[in-house]
Amino acid sequence: MPDFPERSTSTPPYPNGNLEELQELLFAAERKRLNDLEDRLKNSVVEATAERKRLDQLEGDLNQLDDHVKNKIIDASVVANVLPDAISQRTNRDSYLKESLAPIITQTLAYAVQEDPRPVVNAISPVMGPAIRKYIDDALQSMVRKLDLNGLSWRGMTWHWEAWRTGKSFAEVALSHTMKYEVQRVFLFFKEDGVHLGDVHRPGIPPFEPGHEDLISSMFSSIKTAVQKFAQDEFQASEHASMEEFKIGDDLTVLIEHGPKAVLAAVVHGLPLPSLRTSFQNALDTIHIELNEALQTFQGDKKAFEAARPYLGSCLLHEESDFKNETSSARGGLSPALVAFLMLSVIWLIWWSVTSYVERQRWADFLDKASEIPGIHITSITANGKNGKTTVYGLRDPLSDNPQEIAREAGLPHEAIDFQLEPYLSLQPELVARRAKDILHPPESVRLSVPNGTTVLNIAGAAPHAWIAQIPKIGSMIPGVTSIHDAELQDESRRRLDQLVREIETHQFDFEAGSASLSAESEAALQAVLLAFRESDALAQQLGNRMRVEIRGNTSEEGSVETNRRLALARAQRIQSALNLERFQAIDLLPVADSVEPSAIGEFRDLKPQRARRVSFHVTVNDFGSRGSIP
Repeated sequence: MPDFPERSTSTPPYPNGNLEELQELLFAAERKRLNDLEDRLKNSVVEATAERKRLDQLEGDLNQLDDHVKNKIIDASVVANVLPDAISQRTNRDSYLKESLAPIITQTLAYAVQEDPRPVVNAISPVMGPAIRKYIDDALQSMVRKLDLNGLSWRGMTWHWEAWRTGKSFAEVALSHTMKYEVQRVFLFFKEDGVHLGDVHRPGIPPFEPGHEDLISSMFSSIKTAVQKFAQDEFQASEHASMEEFKIGDDLTVLIEHGPKAVLAAVVHGLPLPSLRTSFQNALDTIHIELNEALQTFQGDKKAFEAARPYLGSCLLHEESDFKNETSSARGGLSPALVAFLMLSVIWLIWWSVTSYVERQRWADFLDKASEIPGIHITSITANGKNGKTTVYGLRDPLSDNPQEIAREAGLPHEAIDFQLEPYLSLQPELVARRAKDILHPPESVRLSVPNGTTVLNIAGAAPHAWIAQIPKIGSMIPGVTSIHDAELQDESRRRLDQLVREIETHQFDFEAGSASLSAESEAALQAVLLAFRESDALAQQLGNRMRVEIRGNTSEEGSVETNRRLALARAQRIQSALNLERFQAIDLLPVADSVEPSAIGEFRDLKPQRARRVSFHVTVNDFGSRGSIP
């Protein structure tokens, strides 16, 4: 099928509509029909090819006839005289002649179209053009009947009210208020060279001065030539490409319709409707039909085209814009009930928008908080789930924070949320430390921590020996912990035992001169020492230690050495006997005479005698039989 020049269907955008969607609705069906027409024409060519055999046979018959005519020397004029009658008679007799000529005519038409489509196009355009435009107009009307725009603005509400009041569709009312235009001038040019054939204008529009027709023709021809040259150079368009419209300033649009021999150009002020082109093309088709002979034989005489003025005048269409007046009228005529309904609708819309935004923000806050909590992973959220609740899916470590509390802090109604969180064990350090605390049950003085990026459990602080002793066995049961570091952990039992040892070694008991009897003050102090020994014995048993306590007796330098040694031992034994009232399981008491040697007498000359007549303690702690003091 030949490539006919495409006519642009683009129009300026609607103020309140979607132009692309409107174009698709307007011309989708027409494009499909044109494609179907092209396919049928191609199929006809194919069918003509299929009849080639019959054509060959017919051609042979014609050759035989030609030979016969030549051999018989029959005058061709005689055949021409009888041929029309022969064709008429054979056509009335049967359909064989039509069947024979149909493939020839089809093939001839196809050949003519392939060679030069312009004569065929010029011949059928006055008939096909109105038919196509009528179909497009019907499609537009069908679209208008089905179109239903939802206007939420005050303007849209007034148009809905008018549609309900007048019984029209909302689309018809919307189009009537938004499509406003005025055709100011209409020109008719000869297509071949752009000669001005005539023009009309609206009342109030000044006419062109006499003699300006040639200037108009020159300008139109120059614009046409420039546009065609530009299209051919920049877009590789064919030499028959044409311009459909162009803008003059912000308000004027020149719409151009092309015919076989003439071109119609209309100057439109405002926003033209697509239906204007239909009116222009109808007028142009009528001019081609009524003035066909004048167009075919045009040699510069324009008098015959005065008859085209009525057809050009029919294109001076207009539609005044009454939007402001109608809007004010509609606004003033609204009933109080409608106003109240509109106000309530707007209030509800604002409330719904605000609540929806707040709800979205709360959910976003909840997801942010949940992502920061260790041991909680939200995978998806489903609204209107079971019992109308919002269902939250994901994973949660049993030791992590309660997701309902997180939702409550985010401002969400936690009772309206169904948490479907599958349990799992998180290896995040904070949760590993919590898990260790739940398993070990440390005292308040102990701190547990797991450094980031490690599986080491750090234990610091002070704890009883019994709790420390269970760490090696229970610590291996903590998920996520591979080793325990307790260098900063102190044994409270051992530390207390060390404190008691120092306390016992600070006690001293004074005696009367030359006597092994305690003074009244020393008797009272002995009870305090006895309490320290009791606690030390219990701690030593708990730690698995054994205490060796030397009770060292001393005397002054007066008297002989032997006498003083016996007196010192007697004094140590006196303290031992007092302490032996208690049966200690882990303490061994050893009395020792620690008399002052003659060589050391000089060292004690300056000491008071009472300080030399005393008993003191020296404690040694053996760890599982090894000798040594508490570290």
